[in-house]
Parts: sequence; structure tokens; C-alpha cells
Amino acid sequence: MATALGTRVFSPKFGYLEDPATGSGNSAFAYYLLMNNYWEGKPIAIEQGSNMIYNTVRLRAENDEVLFGGTATVKISGKYYP
Repeated sequence: MATALGTRVFSPKFGYLEDPATGSGNSAFAYYLLMNNYWEGKPIAIEQGSNMIYNTVRLRAENDEVLFGGTATVKISGKYYP
């Protein structure tokens, strides 16, 4: 497995072009890595973002669950009305 991973998640359907740090997208990616034996579940950090602004999502697997957390920069704040 690569020692550095980077992801980007595009979400125009939900009213924004790119999600700058998504736990759900990276968690799905983590399950993919686990299912294909690319990752053993030990803690990893995935950088996400563009334009030299990166956020870090940290992942680990425990008891068949993917746990995520990390740091992010607030880009937009407000309420979402579907």
C-alpha cells in the first residue's frame, strides 16, 4: 500500500462543488481498502483538499468498524435546507 493517500470528494448534487474533508467518503474508501486487503486497519491519515489547503482525515479500523476523525478548516458555515 502507498505510504501517502489523497482523496477528493465532489458533491454538486448537494449544493457544493467539493467537500473539503469528508469522513463518510474516506470511511467508504477505508472499507474498500480493508475488503481488498490493502490496509490492515492500523491508524492512517488521508489528506484531502485542493489549492494548497489540505485537511486531514484520520482513520483506523477496530472490531470490523472504521473510525474516523481529524482536523479541518471551516470554509462555509450555515444551515442546509434540502
